[in-house]
Order: sequence, then C-alpha cells, then structure tokens
Amino acid sequence: MTENNFNSLQRCITALKFMGIYLQRTEDTTLPQHIASSQIDHSSDGPSQRGPAVVSSGSPRPPLVETASDCSTWRRIARTAWYVVMNVLYLVASGHELSQQDYSRTSFAEIILNIWYLVSISMILFSLLTCAMKQRSFCRLFATIAKIPRIDSKHGRFCSTFDAALVLSMVITRTLILYYDIKQIMAFSNDKRKQTARICSTFTAILIWAFLFTFVVSFNFLVCIITRYFKQTSSALNDNQPEETTENTLDCVDGFTGGSPRTSKFKTRKLLRHVEETLLLIDRGIEQTIDVFSWVFIFLSIMFMCDLVFGLYTVATKLQSGDLAAVWSLAYATEAFFFLHLIHNPADALSDAEEAFILRLREFMFHLDNEVFVTNTAPILFALQRPRRLTLSSYGNIGRSSFINTLAFMLSYVVVAVQFSDTSKPAQSA
Repeated sequence: MTENNFNSLQRCITALKFMGIYLQRTEDTTLPQHIASSQIDHSSDGPSQRGPAVVSSGSPRPPLVETASDCSTWRRIARTAWYVVMNVLYLVASGHELSQQDYSRTSFAEIILNIWYLVSISMILFSLLTCAMKQRSFCRLFATIAKIPRIDSKHGRFCSTFDAALVLSMVITRTLILYYDIKQIMAFSNDKRKQTARICSTFTAILIWAFLFTFVVSFNFLVCIITRYFKQTSSALNDNQPEETTENTLDCVDGFTGGSPRTSKFKTRKLLRHVEETLLLIDRGIEQTIDVFSWVFIFLSIMFMCDLVFGLYTVATKLQSGDLAAVWSLAYATEAFFFLHLIHNPADALSDAEEAFILRLREFMFHLDNEVFVTNTAPILFALQRPRRLTLSSYGNIGRSSFINTLAFMLSYVVVAVQFSDTSKPAQSA
C-alpha cells in the first residue's frame, strides 16, 4: 500500500477503537519492511535482483500496533478504560431503550412495534458481545491486511461511486430521523419526564447508528483493499504478457522488458511466485474477514431486515391517517436498505475482480514455456480451485443476489401483515 493507503488503514483502526469495537493489544505486529512496503516491480533485470518475488521495498512504515516496549502502562490503561466505557455505554443505552417500551399494549400494530424494538436491541447486544470475543481475530486481520503490497490509485478507489452515494444517502436519512426526534422532544416541552426520556432515546439511536456505520464502512474498506490487490496483480499479468510465437516458448522472445532468454525465464518465475503469494495472502485475508465479520453481520442482517419489514408495515398502516410516524418509519426502512446494500456490495466487487484475475492468469499461462509451466504453476492451479466467497459463517453468502432473494421473501410477509391488520380493524371497532 502507498503511504496514504496505509494511513487510511490506520484511520480505520482508530475509528474502530474510538467506537469501542476494537481494543488495541500490545503484541508486536511490526511487519518486515520488505513485506510491509513492497510493491510489484516491473523493472527487475534478472537474477541479480534480490528480495521477495517481483516486489521492491519502499519507505519504512510504522507498525499498526505499538510494541510492548513503546506502549506505556498508562496508555494501555487509558485504551482499556475507553473500551470498557464505550461498551458499558452501549449496554446502558440499550437497557434504557428496552425499559421505555410499554409492553401492556395489545393492539396488533403496537405488538409489532414492541417486537421491532426487542429484536433490534437484542441484535445490537449480540453484535457487541461477538465483537468483544473477536479481539484477537481483529488483530490478526489487520496484520494480514497490512502485509498487502502497495496498491496504486489507478486500480480503483477504496470507495466506489455507488457506495459513496449510499453513504451520503444514509447520512441524509439519519438527518431526517434526527429532525423527527427533535420535533418530538420539542412537543414534550411541558412534560419534562417525557422530554428527558425522548432525549435519551435520541442519544441511544445516534450512538447505535455510529456503531453500525463504523463497523459496516470498515468492512467495506478492508474488503476493498483485497479487491484492489486482485486488480493490481491482474494488471501486472497483463503488462508482462509473454508474446506468442510459433515455437510458443519464452526462450526465443523478449517476453517482458527485454533481455536474454535466461532473464525472461527468471522474471516469469518471479511473477508466478508473486501470483502464488498473492493468492495465499488474499485467501488468508478473506478467511480472517469472515471470522471477524460473519456472525456480527448475521445479527445485523436480522436487525436491518426487521427495520425494513416493520418500517414498511408502519408506513402502510399509518400513511393514510397522515401520521408523521409514517415518515419516520419510512426513513428507518430506507436506511436499513442502504445498510444492507453496503454490506453486500463488496462481495460482488471481489468476485468480479477475481474473475478478471483468473482470465488474465489463464492468458499469461497459455503462452508459458512447457518447462516453466510444469515446474511453477502447480501450486497456483491448486489455489485457484479454492472458492473465494464472503459467507455468513456458512449460513449463506454475502452478495446482492442473496440480499435480493431474502428481501423478496420478507416483503411477502409485509403484504400478509398489512392485510391482516386491515381485516382486524372492523372486528376491533365492532
């Protein structure tokens, strides 16, 4: 990664620590400089070049996590205290939100609202517990991501235009929800008790939204690094494509930047070795990403689906009456839809980058000398057989197709619930 990209990773870790999601440990995860700051070398001239395969060292970079010798006791205590305070704040805010609900209500719409709150808060608590249990996994994931070589800006940005539009839309919808909450707070100006309770509920909603936003955007950022690494390796294969000749051998051509047949063979082996290291590093990164995020996303997907389904149900039942709660529910449903999209988009981008990488690799290997092909491609061929999918801990795949199928299934229940609510009204009035 370039220095700016490495700084972006540092900011991502800082945001997770600030929100109480990640507790920085004191283990030494300083990376070897030739790995931590390496990049693909397109100008290597032959076997006299030393170092890892097809990489060259850049400027030294600081470690992602401070070593025990550099980290004072007071700083460790401060970080731990902040982590504990944030998690206690989540628990207290969630408990307050649950205690404010009136569970004695018996109408169908009110029961639906209570179920909505119970499911959402419960999923938040389960997510916090899972994050607390995944601290070592977080540390391993960051160490693996930091080993990914430098990624040039020409291989895409960390946030696509569509994802950036989703993030902006989420901020707008949250602003609308906040506007509604402020109007409710002002409406209770004569009742200080209700006004205080509403202020606490608004603070809880903002705190939970910040937790969700930081977690989901961090996932997007980390997966995007892996995706861009696929694209960079594909570009290296395309730029160093051997020329096709009648003999179909690299011994007779200047396959890369010119040189003797021995030089061309050496550079081909170096590039293939780099491809093997790329696949190994990407597989490790995907495995650790699934380990860290899968169970949390299972809980968050349940919560967002409930927000979407119950929000649309509230809109359908209260829109005709002109109740402002319909707009509030629509904003919640829209925000949940954006969150779900932001979770599932990176998986499809990763799959597209992998397909492009495999195509470039097949084109490259097609023109290889038989000796080079037999002696250097077996590990790559075995690695290509491994599926690279972001999954929800084997309960399903992350991707837009899975999201759309689940959404269509859940929306059918919205229609049933609305029809049931319409048929129950005459009975209640009678």
